[in-house]
Amino acid sequence: MFSESHSRSIAKAITWRVLGSIATTLIVFVFTRRLIASLAVGGVEFLSKIGLFWLHERIWDRIPLGRHTEPSPDFMIDTVGVTGAQSERHFAANDEALAERRTVS
Repeated sequence: MFSESHSRSIAKAITWRVLGSIATTLIVFVFTRRLIASLAVGGVEFLSKIGLFWLHERIWDRIPLGRHTEPSPDFMIDTVGVTGAQSERHFAANDEALAERRTVS
């Protein structure tokens, strides 16, 4: 099952909010022509929406709606360094071994 770590959710929230806050700051500046007010609104918006995004991500991490998981294979075979024609033989042998193991179980 796939699950995001808290640190990944926080990193995503921060990078998204940087972009959003820059846009908000610029929009406020266009309407007010007041730099200090624009920066203040952008700063408050930045901090508040990071927290809201993090909370939103944590809630959605617990909701299975639309999430698909791949079944885990019975076992994994290391394929590092296997190339070309070797790989075809290697994967064919892997498929045979997996099929054999499933018939035994």
